[in-house]
Amino acid sequence: MQERPNVFISATTADLGSYRLAVRDTLLDQGVHPILQNHLEPDYQTLLDILRREINACDAVICLVGEVYGQEPKNRPAGAPRRSYTQLEFDIAEAFGKPIYVFLADARCKFDTPQEELPELRQLRQEYRDQLRQRPHKRESFRTLDDLHYKIATIRFAEPGAITSKPQNLPYLSLGSHFKGREPFLADLHQRLMATPGTAAAIVARQAIHGLGGVGKTRLAVEYAWRYQADYTALLFVFADTPANLRRNLAALTEPLRLPQQEAQEEDVRVAAVLRWLEDKNGWLLIFDNIDTDAVAQAVEHLMPRLQRDHVLITSRMTHWHGVEPLPLDVLDESDAVALLLERTAGSRYATPQDDAEVAALARALGGLALALEQAGAYIQHLRCGLGEYLARWRSQEARVRTWFDERLMHYPRSVAVSWETTLVQLDESARALLRILAWLAPDPIPRALFQSTEAEEVFATAVAGSQGSTPISAVSLEEALAALTKYSMVQWTDAANASVQVHRLVQEITRGRLPEDAQRFWLEQALRLVNAAFPADPPPDDVRSWPVWEPLQPHVAFVVDQADRAGLVDPTTRLMNDLGLFLGTKCMFAEAEPLYRRALAIDEVAYGPTHPSVATCLNNLAALLRETNRLEEAEPLMRQMVSILKHFNDSTGYEHPHWRAALANYIDLLQVIGLSQEEITRRLQDVAGHPASPSASSHVSSGFFAWLRRGITRRRQQRKE
Repeated sequence: MQERPNVFISATTADLGSYRLAVRDTLLDQGVHPILQNHLEPDYQTLLDILRREINACDAVICLVGEVYGQEPKNRPAGAPRRSYTQLEFDIAEAFGKPIYVFLADARCKFDTPQEELPELRQLRQEYRDQLRQRPHKRESFRTLDDLHYKIATIRFAEPGAITSKPQNLPYLSLGSHFKGREPFLADLHQRLMATPGTAAAIVARQAIHGLGGVGKTRLAVEYAWRYQADYTALLFVFADTPANLRRNLAALTEPLRLPQQEAQEEDVRVAAVLRWLEDKNGWLLIFDNIDTDAVAQAVEHLMPRLQRDHVLITSRMTHWHGVEPLPLDVLDESDAVALLLERTAGSRYATPQDDAEVAALARALGGLALALEQAGAYIQHLRCGLGEYLARWRSQEARVRTWFDERLMHYPRSVAVSWETTLVQLDESARALLRILAWLAPDPIPRALFQSTEAEEVFATAVAGSQGSTPISAVSLEEALAALTKYSMVQWTDAANASVQVHRLVQEITRGRLPEDAQRFWLEQALRLVNAAFPADPPPDDVRSWPVWEPLQPHVAFVVDQADRAGLVDPTTRLMNDLGLFLGTKCMFAEAEPLYRRALAIDEVAYGPTHPSVATCLNNLAALLRETNRLEEAEPLMRQMVSILKHFNDSTGYEHPHWRAALANYIDLLQVIGLSQEEITRRLQDVAGHPASPSASSHVSSGFFAWLRRGITRRRQQRKE
């Protein structure tokens, strides 16, 4: 939860630099966090990307408007209106629906550096000031620093309603002008949804491309939310590729909705709170993303009767729905794909007279797939090559891809695979290594903190060294490799603070599928080690202090341990399984925790043998869950076996296992809760302790054993009476 509001300050430095600093100091005095953009990026698109991230993360914007037009970024796309840096900041804030406070400098204001402007710029400035007077934003004038200080100080940013930040957890910012060819679809979708409250629609891919990914369903749903945000009171996004993730991410909506149940351990409690909110409130938009299996589709359809207040949007490869209107989404038309490529690479590509012909050929080669077009644009922008040069490289890789691409088996278009292969050639081995590791994580946002530990760097260095064979280990850091992947759109930042990244699931599938079978195990092991390194021994998963680490990594742990289990990797797979089960069990997600405990137990029994202490740990965790869910008779044989294993350890080593006494006390307590008599409890404990002590065992372990048990029974009974 945000502790104090963030306010973006927009002003031209030449005439209002000191005034902007005064506003900064005033906000700090109010306990408000000021955001100042001082990086004058010369490239138009680069500047837009930075400003969108920063302004979207703010709660309000203060615009100081003086007598200087200001600088303009270079490489303005064709058709885009002329705007200075500060004017772009205003336009972006308005597009995001941020509260904007406009302060116009009085003609008698003493500016920092009076400047003479060209008549053309004076005209542009005056037109812009005239436009501001027509906008519905709070607007005042100022003459002096004291005057401005007083007026800023009267704004109560912390009061309820002063900063109208509606609940939203959308995973991407708007693409703005880069979003091409979908205007009729967006308008039609908006009309259909607005026609009837409680309407649900599913965005699916046309049968013509066999329901494949990469067409841009998720991006379109998010763009719809940004485009029509003024029509909604909340913009909510739930990634739901499995029923478990559906419930987990529904429960996570308690945070953006600011519900008091967000602190509840039980997932069911948080899900119920979210559903009650959706049933009680009007005006929201809820996006269910990646509903591609019958199991999760049925789970979503089961929820639909409770989601009648407003609009539900579903993205899916499936075309058949009950009570949901399917809307087929096709690939981009060639003209729109051409426009996207030209705008995406404007000012960065090597322009030639052949651009018009080459961009059309490239658009056709990419098949209008949004993901392939995005990767091509990122490639060209980063390397500053020509369209024809990229097309030639793409065609050379297409021949290579044909040798391994199988239309019948692959779940994605060949154009995506070729774009991926073309980009991969340009990456150094460090970036390739990181991509191969990330391919074994879930397609959910990956917290940046996963990469920022000494252990993570060690895992990465080992991975790079293993991929390079006998060549020296690369000096490139993990963060530098991540930056290289983002440059080529192989991964994307998911939030304005750059706190997490996401890999498109098709990129992950292709990366895993292209690895030779013997290499898959190596890269899976590195992903397993990377995730394992993120969790310190203390605090443990059942301690709420560990939850900020566990919450964002939960889907990645679940995914990588499932893959590791299939590959026959034992360590640290079972430890992560047990820890994930402990985390889920503590949050009362028993149905999700139980199969993890059972699978970890089965793996360890085969790997280490039935009497190994690791097996005792698995037995303890599973028995505790069964007891927690009131299945005492099922828990008893597991606890009996656990005690027997630890007694065997004592006898065979001559040393008492550190968990022996606690395990024994828990078993005694369970037998008492079941309702057994003291005689029956003693008999069962004698049966458990029937292992003959080894010759090397110390005498005190066995000689005082039964006496200690009797004392334990008496002590536990007395504690229960008290």
